[in-house]
Amino acid sequence: MFEKLHLEELEGNSVVEVLGKLFEKIPGGSDILEVLKEYAIVLVILGTLLALGQCFAGYKLRRLWTTEVGLVVCGFIGAIVAMQFDLPIGAVIGIAVAATILGAVLAWFLWKVGLFLRVLVTMGITVFAICAMNEIPEIGLIAGAAVGLIVAILVVAFEKPMTIVYTSLAGGFTAAALLSTVEQFGFEWWITLILGVVLMLAGILVQALTNRKSAEPKAQENTTEMLGEFMEGLAADEAAAGAEAPAESAATGEAVPEATEFVTADEAASEVIEFRIPEEVMTEAAAEPMAEIKTELLITEPIAEAVEEVQSAANEEPVKEATVAEPEKNVCPGCGKEYKPGAKFCMICGQKLI
Repeated sequence: MFEKLHLEELEGNSVVEVLGKLFEKIPGGSDILEVLKEYAIVLVILGTLLALGQCFAGYKLRRLWTTEVGLVVCGFIGAIVAMQFDLPIGAVIGIAVAATILGAVLAWFLWKVGLFLRVLVTMGITVFAICAMNEIPEIGLIAGAAVGLIVAILVVAFEKPMTIVYTSLAGGFTAAALLSTVEQFGFEWWITLILGVVLMLAGILVQALTNRKSAEPKAQENTTEMLGEFMEGLAADEAAAGAEAPAESAATGEAVPEATEFVTADEAASEVIEFRIPEEVMTEAAAEPMAEIKTELLITEPIAEAVEEVQSAANEEPVKEATVAEPEKNVCPGCGKEYKPGAKFCMICGQKLI
């Protein structure tokens, strides 16, 4: 697919220049580059916008970016392979379109595999281009393969943080490199480097802030999960007790009571029983501070039925108000004054009490 490749021919003064020379080695690459140069400004603007989108929304749209890369790469490879068989232009376009659709579908459903390959290729080529720019392309082949493989493994292993870092780095430096190709800007290499670093740091900050998860939904989820486990445990204990009861009652001949049916976690959360103590069953002293008691209980159906029976019985036959007998007072027979229990003489008149 490639012409005979001499690494020294790929040396250049910038990463973009190195990538352009590498692209020329692809069959038909020179003709494609000539066409692309006619729309250079449009492609630079479009490429810069896409790079900035990846820089600031790389993790949130990671599946979309991977699908986009799979679409472009597979379509490009399909067109180049079709051109090698001297097929009519219609057949070449058809094969390219089919390869594009296939690449998009595979990248969408196997996006983690696509993410791994995307990171491996882009980081490998970037490191190679940097080394070729510094006239060490041989080292660039080894370094590019090693760096690309390491970064790809880290991105898949630590998906969120490493994807944020990778997309911010790739998007930021790609945007800076594309802007440096515009003659009106005339960026020096160090300006491109600084711009890339600034965009990368800004991208990491923005993505970190926009992809934070709130702690409150997590706490609610944990609470619901714990409640569900608790109710399931109660149901399991009741089922185990019901299974052991027939064996015990077989020896005694006693009837086995029906097992209590526990409500599920969802039913317990939605069904809240209001329990009210009738005022008729309370004394006059207790009625004022405890006029109405409302308690939210998670109870079983048999207990609920018992509560209803108690309430209906209390409404039909109200309990008479209880009377409290006053305690007998100790009064002196001589002066009529009250004395303390156990006293032998009245402290007022001196009357003997015992």
